[in-house]
Amino acid sequence: MADYEQRMQPEEGAKAVEKLAEDALAGFKADAKKEYAELVKQYEGASATVGVFGMGSVEVSVMSGEVLINPSQKRKGKGRGVGAISPEALVAISEGRMTVMDAFHRGEIVVRAESGALHEGYDSFIRNSEAALRSKRLQKTLAQFRKIADV
Repeated sequence: MADYEQRMQPEEGAKAVEKLAEDALAGFKADAKKEYAELVKQYEGASATVGVFGMGSVEVSVMSGEVLINPSQKRKGKGRGVGAISPEALVAISEGRMTVMDAFHRGEIVVRAESGALHEGYDSFIRNSEAALRSKRLQKTLAQFRKIADV
């Protein structure tokens, strides 16, 4: 795995990741209503810790039909896993220059979860990637991420 530098102070990074996650969630919810509803239904009652190397992490939970992003709270619901991605891989994947599997094998994505949850998450990613790429709001958030992460 590559050696990642801390890009931000932990508190600042957690706030930046939280804001970007909230913006990305709002964009996907607005622009891909069907896909968003399917994901909420699929992950109802589950939670995961999601991070960006060198920046910070958030806790994502799906409870009562809503996605909650809360960096300072402990897991709610059934834990599904923990994952982190490098800023460079996040951008490269979003631009089609790298696949999720390439990033995983290069150590640019680290995930810890039960095997079934890993496969389910990967399938969800593939199934929803086109909707995410079509989302203008999500692309705007990605541009903000590039600027903040200096990628």
